[in-house]
Amino acid sequence: MAVTLKQIADAAGVSRGTVDRVINKRGHVRPEVEKRILQIAKDLHYRPNPYGRALVKSTKTSKIGVICQFGETPFMKLVVEGIEQARKEITARGSEVIIKTIDSYDTDRTLTAIDRMLSDGVEGLALTAGPAPELQEKLREVIKSGIPVITFNTDSKESGRLSYVGLENYRAGTVCAGLMGSALRDGGLILPISGYLENYAHSRRMLGFRETIAMQFPSITLLPAELCHDTDAVAEEIVHRALRLNPDIKGIYISGNGQHGVCEALRAEGLAGKICLIVYDLTERNKNELRNGTIDFLIDQNAFEQGYRPAMLLYNLLILGQPPEKEFYFTDIHIMNRFCL
Repeated sequence: MAVTLKQIADAAGVSRGTVDRVINKRGHVRPEVEKRILQIAKDLHYRPNPYGRALVKSTKTSKIGVICQFGETPFMKLVVEGIEQARKEITARGSEVIIKTIDSYDTDRTLTAIDRMLSDGVEGLALTAGPAPELQEKLREVIKSGIPVITFNTDSKESGRLSYVGLENYRAGTVCAGLMGSALRDGGLILPISGYLENYAHSRRMLGFRETIAMQFPSITLLPAELCHDTDAVAEEIVHRALRLNPDIKGIYISGNGQHGVCEALRAEGLAGKICLIVYDLTERNKNELRNGTIDFLIDQNAFEQGYRPAMLLYNLLILGQPPEKEFYFTDIHIMNRFCL
């Protein structure tokens, strides 16, 4: 009997999708994991079946829609790279991926994009969602019509979506609280900054941070959270204003975008490297700020995977008849400092 990718995945302790990427040389797998998978495949005498793949491509196709909010932020541009890679691979197999990016959090524009996707005949939908009741209701209608939905980066569990791909945001907030508490052992005053109140991911990160600080680090005091709307200029002004009112600030935690504005403000105030700064996302700018010591800790949430996996999960479901193996595909919480680069 021929060895399957699922058998290799079970033996290696990884997902079938990871094995598929290794076997088909599509990259984006850690070297040690790739080596283990290839060795298991060799030990099991795995042989690919190109004829079966060709038959699938020639006899069945699908159309998948992907909607990405905050598409112009540095992090989401990395997510879109993952979406584009999935589109490239799915197109090569004879199916189609339609991508729509929205440059901000906008429920009405997202609803319009969903309607456009439906009119274009998509058979599966992936999107950055959110808690807006009208969006959740719309997704329930989509799912009821027989179209599977997968969320990424920002979840909407109440909609009944099939799976979520992205960071475990509350837990990420608790991790950042632990980093801040370890850095400020004598306590101090912290400025928390978020992006949008409506952004579920940002709010969950902030909640995890605030609750963990309150429970575990009583010597740390949090100022009221400020909203920068994922904008560097707004974040920069928030920091300047907060330092004028509270010159003894010891740390800043930002749960969304606007990190570069925070760094610029700290440099202008002569406090770069003197105030503990914790941010998210391994963008080029953030890597540079990590190297020069302005950022102390950075959480990398694997942007590429958040873009790549949802479309591939839908493709596997629609074409290969393989439903997602689990509800939550949490990306790793990678903690980085300047010594990691």
